[in-house]
Amino acid sequence: MRAVKVLTTATVALTGCFGGGEDEGEGARNSGFFFVRRDVQACALQDASEGVAGGVCERYTVAPVNGTSARCADGRASSSCAVGSLDLAGVGLSAAQAVVLRAAASSSLPSPTVVLRGALEGGRFVATDAWRAPSERAVFGTVVEVVGAGATLVQHRVNTATEPTYVSAVDVSAVGGMSSTLRTKALADAAGADGILVAGTTGYDAEGRRVVRAEQVFVRAEAFEAP
Repeated sequence: MRAVKVLTTATVALTGCFGGGEDEGEGARNSGFFFVRRDVQACALQDASEGVAGGVCERYTVAPVNGTSARCADGRASSSCAVGSLDLAGVGLSAAQAVVLRAAASSSLPSPTVVLRGALEGGRFVATDAWRAPSERAVFGTVVEVVGAGATLVQHRVNTATEPTYVSAVDVSAVGGMSSTLRTKALADAAGADGILVAGTTGYDAEGRRVVRAEQVFVRAEAFEAP
């Protein structure tokens, strides 16, 4: 996969940005892309012998990305749902990487550091993909997936069935806490099949090109190794 600059030029299209079954119209969803919060207060009350994996308390709240509602285990629709565990077996992480990802989940939904794609199943969340931010930052803009194929870049709003939008570049210059290595990887992934998740806005640069300006970036979780 080729490395790219902070602004990566491209033009055209993408097919199959998401698999089917994730757009649930106006109703509450139990699958798709979710922010993850580690519930510190709940963990403080939890007996140390229960629900602990790799030393990390297994109490979380998950919330659909981009403000849609979720269908919780008790059947109610809510902006977020409590879950007792994260099943990361389907993500393809090593045991050490899974521990690192669980520990990296922020204690704030407005400033999330972990995004999981998957489904609520009873009192747990079963993930098939995982992304992580380089640092904790508030997310205000719309979250989109940016994926490339060869010389192309497109964005697709997460958790909707809207059509992809062609973009020319991703600007990550406003995102703090990124090492040069991680910045290079994020931009390379955005221009390739792996893709990245970007929270921000879409506008035009001085040359009239359509650009995604990132407030926060989430890259594939396997990019973060265990210390």
